[in-house]
Amino acid sequence: MSKQTTRREVLKGGAALAGLGALGFPQWGLPALAQGETLVEFTDLPDEIVLERTPDRRIIEVRDIDGPITPANKWFTTQHYGHPAVDRATYRLRVSGMVDSPLELSLADLRAMPSRELVFGFECSGNRGPQNGLSSNGRWNGVSLRTVLDRAGIQDAASEFVFLGADRGEEEVNFRGRMTTVEQQYGRSLRRHVALSDEPMLAYALNG
Repeated sequence: MSKQTTRREVLKGGAALAGLGALGFPQWGLPALAQGETLVEFTDLPDEIVLERTPDRRIIEVRDIDGPITPANKWFTTQHYGHPAVDRATYRLRVSGMVDSPLELSLADLRAMPSRELVFGFECSGNRGPQNGLSSNGRWNGVSLRTVLDRAGIQDAASEFVFLGADRGEEEVNFRGRMTTVEQQYGRSLRRHVALSDEPMLAYALNG
């Protein structure tokens, strides 16, 4: 049985590597298809589909995609605890814990460090339904996470790195058999070998 591959799937699979091009570029510019695959035009989202948007959940309109890079003002957004207001002038990135020299870095401090650019896509784990509107590709600029961690001086015993966002909210948790309301920040973590690898980046700009 042959597998049909939509034009959108081809773009999603190759955009992060190419970083160039748009719908309508020549066929030789697309990734080669495997034996038995057929390239079909993007017709998998009917015109009658209406996107459901809220202030805290912006879904991209895939029918308007005209290239591999999603404009910053059209990026999908979804928040667990709302959209916090962040003052760029007073913002500080704090690095603490098992480090020799705790840091507080402003955006100007981060921009003064050696920068790098990465074309990369994100997709929400809840991306589903006919819209598939919770994914975007962007050109990111920032500083290598390892550069910042090296400046802080990571101690040998540090095994996991926790990243806490500015957004926070209340959650009901079961603590020793009793339901308790706690306020917490949204966070994720990386193991040491991942955090200190070449890939992670602290991004401060999207699409320039």
